[in-house]
Amino acid sequence: MNPRSFAPTGPFIINTYDIDGISLIDTGYNQTAAMSIPADLQSFSARPSSLVNGQLNTYTFSLQSNLTIANGDKVTFVLPTELTPPQNSS
Repeated sequence: MNPRSFAPTGPFIINTYDIDGISLIDTGYNQTAAMSIPADLQSFSARPSSLVNGQLNTYTFSLQSNLTIANGDKVTFVLPTELTPPQNSS
């Protein structure tokens, strides 16, 4: 199981039934699950607009995930200290 986020899932319960499919044999495992390690990316790249040392660059980030990235999902980048992220212009 690989939850879509680090937030815990709702509790899930496992029920087992007799061969008739109606008679309940056992119920249990009232537990939640949470992702502890993010899913691996299939590919990731960061390309600068220029390879000239000391020049101000714009980086283009590209990624491909084995999981579908749905509306509301969040992708977080941790930049090295020598890179300054752009400031919000709004």
